[in-house]
Amino acid sequence: MTFETREGAIELRTTLWVVWDHRILLVKLTDVPRRRRAWELPSVPLRFGEHPHDVANRLLNELGASAASLGHTEVDSAVVESAWRVGIHVRASVEADVTPGPDFARHGWFGADELPPAERFAGGHWERMLAARGVRAVVHEP
Repeated sequence: MTFETREGAIELRTTLWVVWDHRILLVKLTDVPRRRRAWELPSVPLRFGEHPHDVANRLLNELGASAASLGHTEVDSAVVESAWRVGIHVRASVEADVTPGPDFARHGWFGADELPPAERFAGGHWERMLAARGVRAVVHEP
């Protein structure tokens, strides 16, 4: 959901931390030119009146998964392309690998000691991943 203000736009998004077997899911999106694709946490904008857990379930459905459990982790904000982005982070535990739809070019499961280098991450996600300890790498390509 995006709000327009006199100072610019404010976008509300839910970012999903999907955990399976002590690994975290990272994706690369298909709507980004191949040379600019970077690993990132799956995220989507909130819709009007939607609870972050409903958004998480919607995104999990797009990833071909369902949550064994959901939990709120944090709220953050950043300026992205001249707009404020407010992120509501939700942790989802799953019991099996995901089968992402066509919006995802690639997906992988990474442990804390197997994360890709910082330059391969979309903005801001590297710092969050470093903070997520205890979460090993399996990369899937279509």
